[in-house]
Amino acid sequence: MNFLLIGRPNVGKSSIFNILTNKNINIVHRDEGTTRDWHKNLINNSSSYIFDTPGIPHKKNEIDHYYLFFKSILDSKNNIFLYVIDYNNGFNYIDNENIKYFRKYNKKIILIINKYDNSNLEKSIDFNNYGLVDKFYISCSHRKGFNILQTIFTDNNNKIESPNFDISIAIFGKPNAGKSTFLNTILGYRRATTSSLPGTTS
Repeated sequence: MNFLLIGRPNVGKSSIFNILTNKNINIVHRDEGTTRDWHKNLINNSSSYIFDTPGIPHKKNEIDHYYLFFKSILDSKNNIFLYVIDYNNGFNYIDNENIKYFRKYNKKIILIINKYDNSNLEKSIDFNNYGLVDKFYISCSHRKGFNILQTIFTDNNNKIESPNFDISIAIFGKPNAGKSTFLNTILGYRRATTSSLPGTTS
């Protein structure tokens, strides 16, 4: 089973990815746009995979290359979308429109409400307006709610066909030597972000 983390920038997708995979692969920062690449890893204590994304493109333009790549990920074998929102933003137009857009892919969407740092606060019924049955309140900064969230990966394990990998390949080299371009070429699609500026791939 494959899970895809999606949502607006700076809602905590990379932090969730790092916690669920028990890795420190993704750089996290309060500034938007810190995550500029796509990552995939096994969820800790599960045979499910999770993908992290840099964020939803601001404009869904069929000519925009980033959007086309984003759309190809949505069309791929990701079985469940984990849509992440900021508790402090409440129910809002932008997230509501995004969720409406993702519904057309006919994938299950689970709402993850991050930054629920004070468990004494009421779990607002406003989030019900998104029309999603499954909702999880978590706090990445306090690492709360993940024990309950973990159940969705356990529940889906018996439906998983674990992929078989015969070989693993690592690409090394100096910054801006063309590693990401080489990766994109051998894969046949734009897996990594490329630029003439060193340090684009993070």
